[in-house]
Amino acid sequence: MEYVLFVNKQGKLPKQAISDMQKEFISFAGKKIRIKVEKFVKKRSNLQNRWYWGVAVAYISEKTGYFPDEVHEFLKKKFLGVKEIKIGNESEEIPNSSAELTTTNFMGYKEQIQAWASTELNVNIPDPDENYKGDIEYLEDILGIKDNE
Repeated sequence: MEYVLFVNKQGKLPKQAISDMQKEFISFAGKKIRIKVEKFVKKRSNLQNRWYWGVAVAYISEKTGYFPDEVHEFLKKKFLGVKEIKIGNESEEIPNSSAELTTTNFMGYKEQIQAWASTELNVNIPDPDENYKGDIEYLEDILGIKDNE
């Protein structure tokens, strides 16, 4: 279970939320549970994601001739870094995920990509347009997703 709640200025939760949580706790009667409380941060928005794939990745893909997924992996490794995973006796470096970026972190990622593309590829990637809906055919054909997903 996961709740996103607003804590009021007195540090209290809505009574209905407490009631709902207590109902869910019944299934854990007599068991040890873990409750983790953390500040809510909004993950990158759908608009940011559409701009990333439909503009930034598409421009770089067109300029370099690499597939969008290849460009995506390159950008993640270059700007988000890598982590090493070890399975058995083998280890491999994989790029950190962009899916977990907050809206604020994504803005920094966007700016890095734009600056790099301008300098290294002579490609001007425009800023996101709040009215941009994405190239639906491109998204469906190339990325295998539907507009309402």
